[in-house]
Amino acid sequence: MPAILVVDDEVLIAWNLAMDLESMGAEVIGPFHSLDDALAGVADVTPTLAVLDINLHDRKVWPLAEVLSERGVPMLFVSADIDHGHIAARFPSARKVQKPISAAELKRHVSEMTASTLG
Repeated sequence: MPAILVVDDEVLIAWNLAMDLESMGAEVIGPFHSLDDALAGVADVTPTLAVLDINLHDRKVWPLAEVLSERGVPMLFVSADIDHGHIAARFPSARKVQKPISAAELKRHVSEMTASTLG
């Protein structure tokens, strides 16, 4: 069962992502709604995959993405700001999806990125 980190400052979106992932059989880490909480949440755990929003209130997710990248964690950016040039420059293997993401699309990405079959 993959352990998937969920970070989105919009509480409803974060909880919907978490519920969709749990219904697929994934273990959810979070969801976290701020950069600081997310960084603390991964201090002692390395997720299988991370689903990240880019804009977290008045901050960007980049410091967390750097930590995850150093640990080799695949990242799926789900954001309204998906055309951000920083992704291609710093995280070229990350996937990008424009908000909103359907449960079916989320499942497809997660299954492909974790090489697992989720319910």
